[in-house]
Amino acid sequence: MPSILNDDDKQNVKRQVPKASNKIHAVAVAKLYVAYPNHNRWQYTGLQGAIVLANDLVGNTFWIKMVDVSVRPFSSCPCRVPRLTTSPALEPRRRLGPGNLRHLPVQPGPYLLPHL
Repeated sequence: MPSILNDDDKQNVKRQVPKASNKIHAVAVAKLYVAYPNHNRWQYTGLQGAIVLANDLVGNTFWIKMVDVSVRPFSSCPCRVPRLTTSPALEPRRRLGPGNLRHLPVQPGPYLLPHL
């Protein structure tokens, strides 16, 4: 049967539903509408994605879950990690907010990290 979801979207859905304890029966693309607070009028919630109908094999119950297929899984985040080669000061300060400084007590000791 043809599907609107591409292979990446299908893999994203499978990652969100643990295979060991669940069996996926159906997946469909949908937008979520609710009749709340006015029960006589439907309102779009702004949520859309893949609706999964699955069977919980442990509890023998069916459940529905919406999976956001527009968000890609996190792959990498380049960041710089400085190497600490000397012991920190005995009273370092950490900034908590604008103009708000707090002292953090540190016990003296060998805080040297090995060179990587």
